[in-house]
Amino acid sequence: MRAWTSAAAALLAMSAVAGVSQAAPKVGQPAPDFTVTTFGGHTVKLADLKGDVIILNFWATWCGPCRAELPLLEAYFKAYSKNGFQVLAWRPRTPCPRRSSGPSPPR
Repeated sequence: MRAWTSAAAALLAMSAVAGVSQAAPKVGQPAPDFTVTTFGGHTVKLADLKGDVIILNFWATWCGPCRAELPLLEAYFKAYSKNGFQVLAWRPRTPCPRRSSGPSPPR
């Protein structure tokens, strides 16, 4: 996992989205521009990546399926990054949601 972090540090955005456009996105139109900050403190704007294929991944440390898909995203990044494939991953700063009632989901 360390190789993924170092190889994609400039692309892996883990802090809050800073400048999301107020306009609602429309199918078939370019995505609204946004700005994120990487692990290394660099700012990345979606507009700066124009022409690249972008996966914007929303995940959380408490989300099992989210953690399970990270190796797949790493493999895609390693295989296709030289062709303009980018992965931007965002996680909320909030802790695991708490259930107020009901049974726990199966694991």
